[in-house]
Amino acid sequence: MKTQFTARHFQPSDQLKQFSLDAVDKLHTFHTDISSIEIVLEPGQDADCPQKADLRVKIPGDFLTASVEEETFEKAVLDVVDVVTRQLRKFKTKHATH
Repeated sequence: MKTQFTARHFQPSDQLKQFSLDAVDKLHTFHTDISSIEIVLEPGQDADCPQKADLRVKIPGDFLTASVEEETFEKAVLDVVDVVTRQLRKFKTKHATH
């Protein structure tokens, strides 16, 4: 599994990068066949929620994406991971063999 971290238009701290990578690593508990994860952090356009996190997860047969804008990068990362977690659970339920 490959995890890629990208920060656009700013220089992230090592703590923010590690926090983001640790948060997305938890997605493996919901789906074991994840082939790649890409997380992108960038300043958003909205003054109320100035930090944006995008998450793209590639699994066999599908590509899940989510985007969240929040007050801080940490909150945006946690929220986008929650959105993709729900998507993974829904995908797994739909594709379960009976």
